[in-house]
Amino acid sequence: RPKTTRKKTGRVYVRADGPRLAGLVATLAQGQLSLRVAATLPLAEAATALRSAVAGRAAGASVLTLEPA
Repeated sequence: RPKTTRKKTGRVYVRADGPRLAGLVATLAQGQLSLRVAATLPLAEAATALRSAVAGRAAGASVLTLEPA
């Protein structure tokens, strides 16, 4: 019998908030917040990052980088 897993899903709404982001960055820099990065990919590979996350293969956050113009 195949093992089944339960995954909790939800919706995430994102709104630009520079001051709040700066606060999170400061908290991260002070070591009060941790973040596990599973992969760093160029923005062109966003679909790959999303597929990994949806499939449950991502062992942390996927960071998308912008290439300089």
